[in-house]
Amino acid sequence: MENELHILVIDDDPDMLRVMRGYLKDYYKVTLISSPKEALTFLDKNKPNAILLDYLMPEMNGLELLNVIKNNDELKNIPVFMLTAISDSDKIKDFMKMAQGYVQKPVSKRELLSVLNNYFE
Repeated sequence: MENELHILVIDDDPDMLRVMRGYLKDYYKVTLISSPKEALTFLDKNKPNAILLDYLMPEMNGLELLNVIKNNDELKNIPVFMLTAISDSDKIKDFMKMAQGYVQKPVSKRELLSVLNNYFE
């Protein structure tokens, strides 16, 4: 893996953001953002190689933010992987129409790195 690959993690849970940084920092450049609004501001000026996006967030949920990203010509080609504790197969099908994959919470380092490594290889 190469550190020049940039992963944006969007999750409203500060503990989850710390865990994700710990899992990813040795392999990727990591940016952590705690709200969809902040993420959109960041994405106006930055184009990460991938986004890890929490599904359940206040203000705008992950599916709504995913729709915004995929309907923006400058952002639509950034791969998005959902982070979710949801096991409802219908909801998973909804976001899998636009996301490149998902990781079930609680997230294991092995599974997360496997999903990302498989995508980038």
